[in-house]
Amino acid sequence: MLTLPQVQVSKYSRVLESTLYRKMGKVVNVVGLTIESAGPDARLGDLCRILPKTEEGEAAEPIMAEVVGFRDRKTLLMPYGVTDGIGLGSIVENTNYPLRVTVSEQLLGKTVNALGYPMDGSTV
Repeated sequence: MLTLPQVQVSKYSRVLESTLYRKMGKVVNVVGLTIESAGPDARLGDLCRILPKTEEGEAAEPIMAEVVGFRDRKTLLMPYGVTDGIGLGSIVENTNYPLRVTVSEQLLGKTVNALGYPMDGSTV
């Protein structure tokens, strides 16, 4: 009689509960600092990456933005940095997490930017 080994289902539960796809959208309007995008599915406070394009058409450093509202089935985003390169059609990706800043004694005496990174370029 052949016996099969026991499968440990518990170690796969994390995979079953996680999202295995990326939620993407596109910029459809920019008014001042407010960026409107068609998608991605998001919640208020979620942190999103906006992928601007350079003049050569290459991908540039992502610009982080927070979901601040919704209007007419569009997602309203407020960027945390400069908006250079953001235009119609720029890709918006939801991280599915709100902004989190880790606080420790290593931050004492440092000035941080809107994302919680030290302004002097050091890592915490």
